[in-house]
Amino acid sequence: MSVDFRRATADDLAALETLLHAFTVEDLHPWDPGVVAAAAGLMERPHYGIVVVAHDAARLVGYAVLCLNWSLEARGLEALVDEIYVEPSQRGDGIGTAFMAYLADEARQRGATRMYLEVEAHNVRAAALYERLGFRTEDSRWMQLELS
Repeated sequence: MSVDFRRATADDLAALETLLHAFTVEDLHPWDPGVVAAAAGLMERPHYGIVVVAHDAARLVGYAVLCLNWSLEARGLEALVDEIYVEPSQRGDGIGTAFMAYLADEARQRGATRMYLEVEAHNVRAAALYERLGFRTEDSRWMQLELS
């Protein structure tokens, strides 16, 4: 099956909502419908990043979110793969590898010098893919503070 990648548009939001929901369920996060509005907001603010969709001839089969951040440590722009999801029925055929290559190209074109991602501890299959692609685990840990 042939899959292509492109930046998402507002016309993709209905189909994207299904994928966003599937991602949260699979990654063991609570579903918040506000994430759809957040995706639309990012589409309107490409200087912060992009939403990318994977599609075959008939429908969307995955999505990813690439965010940008200015870092002194990186001496400039760095990219974060905030989310990436491919439907389970589409996995194992190289879509994830191609998706990550697409995202890396997007990050390079925007001037990013490095790319990060987060992977849940239970997602061993994804972690193995990222390691094969050259990502390495760091000795730091993410911490979070809700500001709302």
